[in-house]
Amino acid sequence: MANHNMEAIKVDSHQSKQVYLIEKLVGMDLVGPDIQRSLDSARVTSIVEYQKAYFENHGTFCFIGDLTLYKIGEGVTGGLMLIDGQHRYEAMKIIYMLAPDY
Repeated sequence: MANHNMEAIKVDSHQSKQVYLIEKLVGMDLVGPDIQRSLDSARVTSIVEYQKAYFENHGTFCFIGDLTLYKIGEGVTGGLMLIDGQHRYEAMKIIYMLAPDY
């Protein structure tokens, strides 16, 4: 969970890395590609339980890895497709509901 509003870091001429506040991230309407594996609720629950235990021991959450998003469409009709990290994203949304002031 980032402490930045939104920061773009140029990775190369075709991609960039951006950091979002969790409040913005959980409010995004991300779609998954048709070929993506199904969401495994047991995996999401496992991540949430790990994060809750980690928080009890360390006073912070520890989501490792990036979410990989792909911009689809243009302008106001455009959106973002979640390519990688769907289980972490779903777990982040649950954690945010449990600790929105974090």
